[in-house]
Amino acid sequence: MRHIKQKVILREKVRKEMWRLLWRRSLGFFKFVFLMGILGFVGHRAYRLLFLSDTFMVKSLSVSAGEVYTPKIAERLRFLKGKTIFSFSSSKLGRDLRRRFPEIRAVRIERKFPDAVRVQVQLFQPLALLKVAERESQFVDAQGSLLREMHPLRCP
Repeated sequence: MRHIKQKVILREKVRKEMWRLLWRRSLGFFKFVFLMGILGFVGHRAYRLLFLSDTFMVKSLSVSAGEVYTPKIAERLRFLKGKTIFSFSSSKLGRDLRRRFPEIRAVRIERKFPDAVRVQVQLFQPLALLKVAERESQFVDAQGSLLREMHPLRCP
């Protein structure tokens, strides 16, 4: 009889331990789901703040590139107004400007928080015209660099 009673007590202890483990696991799962919900909510609010709100929308665009190129570059970058300062890549924008205007040596694009973008452009300063072939000439600057595809009439 004593042997059966010990088995019953042991069985009850095992059941209690199984319920305790089950409760811990389910509580851990609910904690995980709760934290994921909070992270999702915070992430969504951050996305809305950074990319959809008026707080970081470009309202001011300043370009310094010399008399001739400032209006042309400002016109090219007009699409930035109304977008947030996080919605564009400054390196891609710089490459696009250098591709569009071969006279540009370097472009520096700065985001000024919360709502301004400043573009500083350094232009090539041609020093001489080098005759490469019978009908082809290229400009050379003070550092000895050949300027890419610069038309003589577009020379500053």
